[in-house]
Amino acid sequence: MRILGVIAILAIGAYSCQKNDKLSTTDETASSTILKSATVATSDVTIEGVLAEANYESDYIAESEHLLRALDWHDGHRHFHDDYYNDQDDPVITIDTADTGYPIVITVEFGDSTVVHHGTVVSGTVTIELSAARGTDGATRTITYSDCTVDSIGISGTSIEVFNGDSTSRMTTNTMDITFVLTDSTELQWSSTYVREWLSGLDTPLAHEDDTIQTTGTSSIVSSTGDSWTKDIVDPLIKTGECRNIVQGIVEYTVNGELAASLDYGDGICDNIATLTVDGEDIEIELHGSGAKADIEGRHKHHSGDK
Repeated sequence: MRILGVIAILAIGAYSCQKNDKLSTTDETASSTILKSATVATSDVTIEGVLAEANYESDYIAESEHLLRALDWHDGHRHFHDDYYNDQDDPVITIDTADTGYPIVITVEFGDSTVVHHGTVVSGTVTIELSAARGTDGATRTITYSDCTVDSIGISGTSIEVFNGDSTSRMTTNTMDITFVLTDSTELQWSSTYVREWLSGLDTPLAHEDDTIQTTGTSSIVSSTGDSWTKDIVDPLIKTGECRNIVQGIVEYTVNGELAASLDYGDGICDNIATLTVDGEDIEIELHGSGAKADIEGRHKHHSGDK
C-alpha cells in the first residue's frame, strides 16, 4: 500500500510537472507570437511614417512646378528658398523640360541634411517625372528615391502615381517597389498598391496643413530577418496635414501566411498612440519618432483596463 501510495504521489507529481511544462511552453509560444507581431507592427508604423513624409515632400515640389518654371536659374539649378524649409537647409533643384512642356523631370538634391518646417530631416536625391500638368486626369508621376533617408530611415526605389480627378477632386493610385533600411540595419522590401484620396485641402495646394487624406490598399513586405507579411487596410487610414501620425483606420497583418494581428490607429484624434491586438490582448504602440515602439511589458495592464 505504501509503495502504491508513493507511485501515486510520483505520478501526480509527474503529471503536475508535465502540465506546468505545457503551460510554460504555451506561454512562451504566446509571448513569441506577440513579440513577432509587435515587431511587424512597429516596423510597419515606422515605414508608414517615412512614406507619409516622403509623399509630402514629393507633393510639395510637384505642386510648385509652375513656380519653379518661372524662377531664374543659374547653371540649370538653384536653391529653393522657401519658408517650408528651415534657414539654409534648402534643397538644390534641377528641372529638365521637354520642348512641348512635358514630360518634366525635377531633381531634388537634399544633400546630407535638409530640415523641413516641422523638423523632419531628409537627405539624398529624389527625382520626380511628371507626364502632364497638375490636375490632368490620367497623368502619371514617377518618383525615384536614390540613397535617401527620412529621419535616419533609408529609402530607395520607385513609386508610380496615376492621378484621377480635376481641380475639385483628387485621387491617386500608387504602385510602390521600395527598399527601406531601419536604424538597426534591417532591410524591408516593400511592394504595395495604395489608393490615396484627398477629402479636404484641395483649394490650398501649397499648404498641406489643412489636408485630409484617406488611404486604402494592400502591401507585401519581405524582411532581411527572414520573415514576410502582408498588410491589408480593412478600415481606411486617415492622415491629416496638421498631425505627423495617422489618426484613424485599422490594418490587419498576415505573417508567414497566418493572420497575426490588427492595428487600430484610433478615432481621429491627433496623438502618437495606436493599439495592436494579438490573440485578444491589446498592446500600446508608440507612433512617434524615427522608430515606433511597442509596450510589451504593459500589455496585461492595458488589456485589463487598468491605467
